[in-house]
Amino acid sequence: PDRRSPRLRYRIRAIQTAENTVMRRFLVLFLVLLSPAAAQSIPLEEFSTRRAALRSSVGPDVLVLIPGRRADEYPESSAERADNCSWYLTGIGRPGHLVVLFPGETVGSLFVPAGSSILPGRPAARALGFDAVYWLHELELVLSLELGDSAPVRLVSPGVGGRLPIERGPEELEAAVQKVVEAYPEAETASCF
Repeated sequence: PDRRSPRLRYRIRAIQTAENTVMRRFLVLFLVLLSPAAAQSIPLEEFSTRRAALRSSVGPDVLVLIPGRRADEYPESSAERADNCSWYLTGIGRPGHLVVLFPGETVGSLFVPAGSSILPGRPAARALGFDAVYWLHELELVLSLELGDSAPVRLVSPGVGGRLPIERGPEELEAAVQKVVEAYPEAETASCF
């Protein structure tokens, strides 16, 4: 039998309940932040299928950049929302990320900006349906490792106004894409769909 006073037992129960509530809220927040696409009704495989269709439409030897530009359809909330094309192909609703389909690759690698709620690594890649997740500042290094000495013939970016380098992106994203364009000056840049 518990020999503590009823008042003490009540306080202990109240503290445990509060701790459980905080833990539940933290767990829900963690799951939502870790996997934005999982909170949607669209399965992750659908986004992978869409990227594979994009890959087949542009050809296997093309470096495809899918930047998470800011949406301009709704200017009042565009700083917090990625454009429709990026969301359609990635399922990520916030701007600032970059998905790269390396030549021959259909799933893609995700590059996230510093301070993102998505942390690079295998768990995030599995949770979001990508081959890998990196920091955006690692883009040049990963490009050199993936492409080696071979330069892509074309750089394409999907969407209306999918010109390269990009506009309407967070500064870090615009700078990263600009570096890619400058690294391959002989490559033709184009928009797809």
